[in-house]
Amino acid sequence: MMKKQNFGILVLAALLVSLMILPARAAEPIKIAIFDPRSGPFKPTGDTYAWALQFLVEEINESGGLLGRKVELIEEDSQLKPDVAVRKATKNVMDGVKFIGTGTGTHVALALQQVAAKEKVIFFSYGAEGDEVTGKFCNPYTFRVSPNTEVRSMAIANFLATKPFRKFYTINMDYAFGHDAAKGFIRRVKQFVPNAQIVGEEYHPIANKDFGPYISKMIAANPEVVFTGNWGVDLVNLIKQARDMGFKAPFMCYYLNDPLVVMPVVKEAGIGSWFCEAYALSVRTPANKDFLQRWAAKKKFVDLQKWPFGAMGKAYNGTKFLLEAIRKAGTTDIPTVIKTFEGMRWEGVTGPMVMRAEDHQVMMPMPIAEIVKTTNEFYPFPYVGEPTIMPMEKTTVPLGETGCTRKKGEL
Repeated sequence: MMKKQNFGILVLAALLVSLMILPARAAEPIKIAIFDPRSGPFKPTGDTYAWALQFLVEEINESGGLLGRKVELIEEDSQLKPDVAVRKATKNVMDGVKFIGTGTGTHVALALQQVAAKEKVIFFSYGAEGDEVTGKFCNPYTFRVSPNTEVRSMAIANFLATKPFRKFYTINMDYAFGHDAAKGFIRRVKQFVPNAQIVGEEYHPIANKDFGPYISKMIAANPEVVFTGNWGVDLVNLIKQARDMGFKAPFMCYYLNDPLVVMPVVKEAGIGSWFCEAYALSVRTPANKDFLQRWAAKKKFVDLQKWPFGAMGKAYNGTKFLLEAIRKAGTTDIPTVIKTFEGMRWEGVTGPMVMRAEDHQVMMPMPIAEIVKTTNEFYPFPYVGEPTIMPMEKTTVPLGETGCTRKKGEL
């Protein structure tokens, strides 16, 4: 009899312990790990992405969290090296992280998406834009919540088709993203700009210091517009040295609206050139106005960066799209989130966003704006003017041209 009583007590105790553990497990945070450079010459880029996502996570948690759980942002230094990112991502997945992301370096993104496919977690890119990530290497576990090089190329080419320019030159960083950016620009300009001529195509090492030989070639080619996907110090050095050597043609850029690294140094040298980015401070939608007001109300973020400029707004907007997909799914179960996110439409701060079901590439409108003289609306140096918004139908790459053969729903 005593043995039966003892057994019953043990069963009851085990039940009580399990009941105590269940709420604790239910309250575990939803962990998101991001991998961007937090050291070295591209540290400012990684920092700005992190600040934007810190702001987003703080907003989510202050409003009650996601699915009744807090969101935890884990920030890792990728050092802009795929092997470093893979090692750290693998450890995070082993620790229970289901969502891993990056905004910096297509070579890093390609490595991380392999981790995601192997471990069956979700990888999302909020800034790494080489087209093959959602093109020939597309897989069920990869989502890109930012544009890719082909999306930007579509927007830029359709914009340039409204201008009188016909002679173009490309100069880009010599890695996967730089080559994708150049090839996409060349392909789409030839498609949409009548009689377009490509008078030069150059690639240079990452973190290049002396652009003199490249600029001499540009001057000799005499283009009307120079396209570059350069970012950070490589964009600063290119434009500054070009102007110092007397080169006057405008640049069509991806990242000229960077007020942390680029425009405070480039200043007047950037006036008259354009940028094409997923987000611009000067977009006048009510949602963006509200976003900027919320940012301005949080002093600790204003102290980090006065305004959530291009890359920051892009990362905020795209990552929030992912979080809204998780909310709609009602779970962090990966197959369910994938199914929910495929084909989902959501209104972002710059307009509608659609997650294409097959290749998991976001489709969205793209702002293009010129750098204008100082207005002090945002910063005390030349900065972005009023944008031209290229609508989604002008920025969407046909699925058959992406290289992705995946079907909706395939795992």
